[in-house]
Amino acid sequence: MSAGLNREFIEEHYRQMGDEELLRAVTKDANGLTPVAIEVIEGELGRRKLGAQASKGLAAQNKQHTMAEIDAYCELLQKLPCPVCGQTLHKLNGGSVAVAASFLVATSYSVDNIIACPNCLDELSNKAQAKTALLGWWGIPWGPVRTAQAFDINRQSKRLHHAPGPNKYLRGFTLNHIGEVEMYRDNPEKLSSLIA
Repeated sequence: MSAGLNREFIEEHYRQMGDEELLRAVTKDANGLTPVAIEVIEGELGRRKLGAQASKGLAAQNKQHTMAEIDAYCELLQKLPCPVCGQTLHKLNGGSVAVAASFLVATSYSVDNIIACPNCLDELSNKAQAKTALLGWWGIPWGPVRTAQAFDINRQSKRLHHAPGPNKYLRGFTLNHIGEVEMYRDNPEKLSSLIA
């Protein structure tokens, strides 16, 4: 395919998207785009007058960030009210909460990544541990395996809930949503809905 036809295909692809779909693509799925695709998207954003912040979100996804830059993005999230308790007493951080529950031969297993204040993260982790201890073991053969995995994930995560700075869970979340964090950096309501 020639470069001209390729560009026309890319332009048509983004032109057919609705505004919300385009903004979602810009803030979530734009990592690793070709320079031509980035140029086309920026043109489409300008044509629709969707704002400079969307272009900044696009650029944020296609840049190598230093740890200091990532931590600056994390700090935007850490200052928000806790999505669990609504308090702003402690800086937010991240964690993983794993639960295993078994019923004879069936075992369910889930791992959720959560952004919240350290106290809420501890409470959610403790509840997950209690539920897993009560219900996790009973399924054969996966109950004991998934229970041990859930205990390990919760234990490792809990050690980092009270870290003085952003922990690896918050950094991972931030990197996965860096376009949205950049785009909504001046909109605490949108950032709050992002971490909820």
